[in-house]
Amino acid sequence: MMGLLQRCWRLEVGRRSWLLWVAVGCLLASESPGAWPTFRRSPTRNAVCEESGFECRPRLVWRHQPAFGPQTAWHGPAKWDAYANLSGLHSMRGYDQAFYVIAADVSESDDGGDPSLFYASSAEHCVRRLDAATGEVLWTYFVDAPVRITPTLDGNRLYFAADDGCVYCLAARSGELVWKFTARSDGRQIVNNGNLIPEWPIRTGVTVLDGIAYFAASLLPWNQSYFYAVDAATGQQIYCVEQADATFEGPLVASPKHLIAPQGRVAPLLLDRDNGQLLGQLSGGGGSFCVLVDESTMIHGPGNKAGWMTVSSTESREKIATHESARRVVHVDDVTYFCTAKDIVAYDTSQEQLWSTTLGETLELIAADGVLLAAGVGQIAALEPESGDLLWSLPVNGRVKGLAIDQGRLFASLDDGTIIAYQRAGNGQATTANVEPIEVNEEFSDSPNTKFAKSAADVSGHRVAVGPWLRFASDGTAEVNWISSQPCASKLVFRSGGHTREIEDAQATTEHRVVIGDLQPRHIYHYKIVDQVDGRSVSTAWYECDTYFNYHRDRSNIAGVAGASGEADTHYDSVAGELAGLFENSKGLCLVLGASDGARFAEALARATEMRIHVLDPDAQRVEAARRRLVEAGVYGVMVSVRAMSSEQIQSVTDRIATVVTSGAMIGGRDCPYDRNEMDRLVSPNGLVAIPNRSTEKQDGQDLTWQIRQGKRLQGIGDWSHVYGRPDNAAYAGEELDHCTSADDLAVQWIGRPGPRYQSDRSGRKTPPLSVAGRLFLQGLDRIVCVDAYNGSVLWSLETPYFSRFNLPRDCGNWCADERFVYALIRDHCWKIDAVTGDVRTTWRIPDEGLPAVDGGYAWGYVGRSDDALVGSVNRADANWTDYFGGPGWYDATTGEETRKIVSDRLFVIDADTGKQRWATDRLILNTTITIDDGLVYFAEVAGDQIGGGDARRLEGEPFWDAVRLVALDLKDGRQVWTRPIQGRRGDVAFWMAVSQGRLITVASADVKFDVRAYDSRTGEPIWDNEAAWGKGKADHGTHLSRPAIVNDQVIVRPAVFSLSSGQRSPDDMPVSGCGTYACSSDAMFFRAWSGQQFAMWSPKTNEYTRWSRLRPDCWLSTIPASGLLLSPEGGGGCSCGNWLETSLAFIPKSQLSQFPDAGPKDAVADPAAPTGTGAGQ
Repeated sequence: MMGLLQRCWRLEVGRRSWLLWVAVGCLLASESPGAWPTFRRSPTRNAVCEESGFECRPRLVWRHQPAFGPQTAWHGPAKWDAYANLSGLHSMRGYDQAFYVIAADVSESDDGGDPSLFYASSAEHCVRRLDAATGEVLWTYFVDAPVRITPTLDGNRLYFAADDGCVYCLAARSGELVWKFTARSDGRQIVNNGNLIPEWPIRTGVTVLDGIAYFAASLLPWNQSYFYAVDAATGQQIYCVEQADATFEGPLVASPKHLIAPQGRVAPLLLDRDNGQLLGQLSGGGGSFCVLVDESTMIHGPGNKAGWMTVSSTESREKIATHESARRVVHVDDVTYFCTAKDIVAYDTSQEQLWSTTLGETLELIAADGVLLAAGVGQIAALEPESGDLLWSLPVNGRVKGLAIDQGRLFASLDDGTIIAYQRAGNGQATTANVEPIEVNEEFSDSPNTKFAKSAADVSGHRVAVGPWLRFASDGTAEVNWISSQPCASKLVFRSGGHTREIEDAQATTEHRVVIGDLQPRHIYHYKIVDQVDGRSVSTAWYECDTYFNYHRDRSNIAGVAGASGEADTHYDSVAGELAGLFENSKGLCLVLGASDGARFAEALARATEMRIHVLDPDAQRVEAARRRLVEAGVYGVMVSVRAMSSEQIQSVTDRIATVVTSGAMIGGRDCPYDRNEMDRLVSPNGLVAIPNRSTEKQDGQDLTWQIRQGKRLQGIGDWSHVYGRPDNAAYAGEELDHCTSADDLAVQWIGRPGPRYQSDRSGRKTPPLSVAGRLFLQGLDRIVCVDAYNGSVLWSLETPYFSRFNLPRDCGNWCADERFVYALIRDHCWKIDAVTGDVRTTWRIPDEGLPAVDGGYAWGYVGRSDDALVGSVNRADANWTDYFGGPGWYDATTGEETRKIVSDRLFVIDADTGKQRWATDRLILNTTITIDDGLVYFAEVAGDQIGGGDARRLEGEPFWDAVRLVALDLKDGRQVWTRPIQGRRGDVAFWMAVSQGRLITVASADVKFDVRAYDSRTGEPIWDNEAAWGKGKADHGTHLSRPAIVNDQVIVRPAVFSLSSGQRSPDDMPVSGCGTYACSSDAMFFRAWSGQQFAMWSPKTNEYTRWSRLRPDCWLSTIPASGLLLSPEGGGGCSCGNWLETSLAFIPKSQLSQFPDAGPKDAVADPAAPTGTGAGQ
């Protein structure tokens, strides 16, 4: 008998003009008019069924709430495209934002059966079957990684795929495994958002037609992808087709001849069903949502920019029409219905609009007999298809992302993981519908469009002395701190939509702390501070509290579990607590080798820390038992996962990823099931190996002690502690990257957060990231995010209004770091932030005493760390660039306001430990030139007040350049060592300085050329000068903004490469690239390729040029070599052109990985122009 999925697909296709399929569809229409056996009911994804009775409002019958909501594969979209002034951007990879369901009767045969519902969990790494009538869980099947796409039911078999790179076929009624297919058995297990996955996860789901199951294994466009067809009955491979430069993700769509494969942020591919061969790419934008209208018409989106749906021909692959702002679509009887941000709109076959109904923010649209069902933010509603009249609406607390119908039941999937079941009204039952659209506050919007404070200049009102800063303490809680200039009572006013509440801080104090509770995930709130000053209330501006950036896990599910199993749990809690006490930060990634007593130790460790814990054990039965016990404990998946791995399989886990490696088996009294050398291989250089040892004599009531050892430190690593590597500004921090010279020498270590939303935009030429001691520090829009460089775990985050700086080609950065602290400049204070925990330890105000009073006051301009000294500068508070919207906010101009250089009025040095001032000097100093090396601080100063530009201290004009001098001061006491006038071309467009190996380099950009000069750094004597034309001979996407990079005996000023010692230009130019500047390892440079869609690597020594496709850095510098890795946090977010991956990731040299035994450590390429062993900083 024909499978249920096949019947539904042929029934729906038969609604159009394919006569053969019409006959089959009509014949089978009465057999299953409402079954919903795959995502959006059929492989066409058109979401149309024959169920009737939904003209009346249904009633709620049950609600299923899993322990954890969806854990999406990607973290997007960006908040806005600031450059293009576009907001409300849509996720083009939203295929796993809810637990979408399928529903049908299930039996051992095709006849009759029990009403069932199935869903896949990306949080608990499983597929579940529920009783569709009651919501009771009937069975759960676990796999080794998230399951992102809804299963497919065909007959009495259930098919699904997972991030573990496998496809599963189960007996639908019992949940027993029929067969399993592994797409790629080779390759490494890498870290993706805390999960261990292969480099080829399967995120297409499984589509079954004519006894064949189709799916694809894919992740990164620079790796090959694989498209498969297997026998649905046996799992035997029919074909496998390799596809280059593809990212298959999202449910496949099928026609009788074709398969359409979504690719996320790029347009779908059209494939031949018979052989899997690529026929071409559809026109229009990307998006993982696709619907087949008929054999030759496809609708896909939501596209890039502000989003649209593209109507394309599957024959010509050309675009037929576009529908702006459309999100979902359903096609019924020659009418196509689209839902946009607020409206449902109907079009006929000629694309003429028939009607439009305003409903509110709609995220899903399906069709039943005689009714359209729409769902979205706060409601589910029914419309009459002919007129668009609203029949009824139901309030829902949350965002409804998916709908399904079977046997009179309507199932709603919410983005928090909730599944709600409604029963249709009985015959003749009167409706009690609310026929008015439900008004929803912006905070609950799926695409929040908040534009509070495009820049600090937009924020007015009372300002507290320091702060505020906000930290999310746990899920649903945030702590707000601020310091007032004098003791006073305060209150925090908190706003959610139209509702406000006030939290009093009645004590008269200067240090204030308020805790906000009951915060919902992925919501935007606002707060302001009201201080009582001199008997009156003064209010700050409204600040944003965006819970999207609450990186803490929801621990409410395990709050009552501790000790539930009696004495055994108490013992494990004690052991886990003792181990947790050894960590400075309770977050990261922990590997537990061997399960013990149902993984109770891992459960206890989840209570004691916020680490992502992976238990690995070779015994499959022990693994399964541990999984089921941990599900009952409410910790499985998001907090603790357990997987079976043999001694051979564990070797596929990529090296140096774990913050902690320990053994649960040894705690339980067994031997570690793996070679102990694996612990040292898996632990990161800044991680710990914790080996439990049982003692024959109890110590303090315990018979367990810990043997702790540090991870092995990599050789030749560098810390990127300042915006251009080190305070020498050389764009090189000593990182060797094992002498890699090609992209092929590097492998992905991890992929994950943060996504594009944390930052302002790709434009703005903003402050680069830092990386010190294995931590990656990211500066977003008024926030700091700290990430473990070796596994991508978010260690801490801090919401910091006013913390931003743009136009770095004409200014300095606003932060630096060392092994213990981050020094962040916010207005007139330097914040000393604990690098391990994110706690604000102290703040130091600028020493501006004696400077003339100016409107707006002064701000802290520059900060640099050298030995025990912290170097700073004082500039006008309104001088630093803070805007990043529109074309001017790109700062790509060659003339005008954006090219003015920021000038400080004072340079000073304080003790980095105590903050005590050592010396200060009042000079007019170009911020871009402040450089520190070998006990000297260098800068260019304006002799006399020749700046122009008024009090803002933004420099321009010929009088300035005539008065500029180079200066070197002794860092210890501020004594002037030497000074001399600058020579050569003026820096009208930009002017920089860097120093290395006894050479001070200046670069002036003007008149379509770079003027490059070298001076003796100890005496200031000129050594050589040279020049180079701008790349492409014109200003275009940053070709005129090439700052100096110094590595070995080379000075690189894109596109030219000069000898540091002689100034002679190399015949091999650096490739001309786009927008940003560059960062260097000892043997390579990293930068944005000219196309703008790729990230590039070029070796000056080998002249080898390689690229990573669709990896987009930002428009200045967002990818840095440090900590033995190439760290590439998301930088392209906001660029709504599409294509790029929009993710953070890190690369590691293959020679450092045991999975690449042939890579081997690379020998340094000898440079005949430099003495043997010479490197920057030596």
